Amino acid sequence: MRKLTTKTYLVPIIFWSLISCHSTSYETNLYSNLKIAMERMEIDNMISENQTVMLINMKGCSVCYSRALYFLEKNSDSKNISYIITGVQSKKNLEIRLGKSTISKDNIFLDLKDIIYSSGIHETYPIIFYRQSSKLLKIELADLNNSGVYETLSGFINESAR
Repeated sequence: MRKLTTKTYLVPIIFWSLISCHSTSYETNLYSNLKIAMERMEIDNMISENQTVMLINMKGCSVCYSRALYFLEKNSDSKNISYIITGVQSKKNLEIRLGKSTISKDNIFLDLKDIIYSSGIHETYPIIFYRQSSKLLKIELADLNNSGVYETLSGFINESAR
């Protein structure tokens, strides 16, 4: 029988702490990059720190951004969420798809200069930044494996409205 040493215990602890730090570090960097991009787009003062932000990349997964745009259409009147649409190939096509009145709402912002990408956000899936009381609560990717993401988001923005 082998005797357990301190090294035996430390290796798994160090491994798990590195993995958990990566996730937190990734989210922190993503959120910092979003804030930088919002400043560069000059919309940082237009989005409340209590609003949830959905970032929709039109150059990413087409099924994923289509689902995000559908959610946007159904919830564009909510004041608890703002949308930033990046990677737009044609503003006119987007206006046809969503309607000019939807695109011109106060909580919808178009990144026509790819500022989001140049600020270091290269995620191909829609990203949801849940914020409340000026703090980031969590970040969630709206990829194909995250089936309940829009139900969760809908519940969150409806709860925030109360």
